[in-house]
Amino acid sequence: MLEDFFPQGLALGDNFCNRVDEQARLTHDIALAKPVLVISPRRYGKTSLILTVLHKMGLPFACMDLYSHLNEVEVQNAILSAVGDILYALESAPKKALQFVTDFFSDLSINFKFSNSQIRVDFAQNKQTPAKTVLSVLQKLDGILKKKNKKAVLFFDEFQRLCQITDNAALEGAIRHVAQESKHISFVFSGSNRHLLAQMFDDRAKPLYKLCDRITLDRMLKEHYLPFLQSKAKLQWQKLLDEEVVDAILELAQRHPYYVNLLC
Repeated sequence: MLEDFFPQGLALGDNFCNRVDEQARLTHDIALAKPVLVISPRRYGKTSLILTVLHKMGLPFACMDLYSHLNEVEVQNAILSAVGDILYALESAPKKALQFVTDFFSDLSINFKFSNSQIRVDFAQNKQTPAKTVLSVLQKLDGILKKKNKKAVLFFDEFQRLCQITDNAALEGAIRHVAQESKHISFVFSGSNRHLLAQMFDDRAKPLYKLCDRITLDRMLKEHYLPFLQSKAKLQWQKLLDEEVVDAILELAQRHPYYVNLLC
C-alpha cells in the first residue's frame, strides 16, 4: 500500500501531487494545439505531469521516450509507431482500426506489425530519408484528423536526445513544419538538459527556434506537499502527521519530488 501511495516511477491518478498551475497551462496549450516544452531536472515529475493532463483531457495520444534511441532511424521508427498507435485509437472496433492502420501505412509503402497492443513499424526497406518520411506521415495524420474533426497529441520525452543523436536538423525541421501549422496535432516536448534544449529552441539558426510555450518545473512548496502527505497519512493511519514530521521529510528530501516519494 505504501509503495502504491509513493511510486518510484510514474505518479499518476491519486498519487500525483499538485502542479495545479502547470496542469492548467499545459491543458490550455494542448487544447489550442500550441506546441509546449516542459523542462526540469530528471525525476522532477515531468512525465507524470504530462500524462496526468493527457489522461484527464481524454484525447488520443502517444508517448515517445527518446532517451535510449541511438540514431535517426530509431527516432523515425518511434515517431511513426506513435502515429500508428494514434490511428488505432481513432477507431473503436479493433478490426476496423487494424484495417485503418494498414491502409494508412500501405499507401506510404511502410511495413508494420501489431505487437503487445502497440503498432511497431519496420523501416528496413524504406528508401526515403527519416526526415522526409516523418514529414509525410505527420502531414497525412494531420489531414486525417482534420477530416474526422479530431485532435491528438504527440508527446516527445527527453527530446534533447535528438540533438545528441545527429547534427542534421532535418528531423527537427520536419517536426516544426507540422507543429507550427497543425490545429489537430498537439506537440508536447519535455527534457532535462537545459543546455541542449537551449541549443534546440533558443538558437535562431535552428528549426525549432521560438516554437514552444515553455513550462519550467521547480521544486514544490511545503503548502503544496502538506495536504497531499496528510491525505496519505489519514488513509494509512486514520490520523494526520505532526507538522514537524512533514517539515523533517521535506527538509531531508530538499523538496525534490523523487526523494520525497522515496523517503515517504
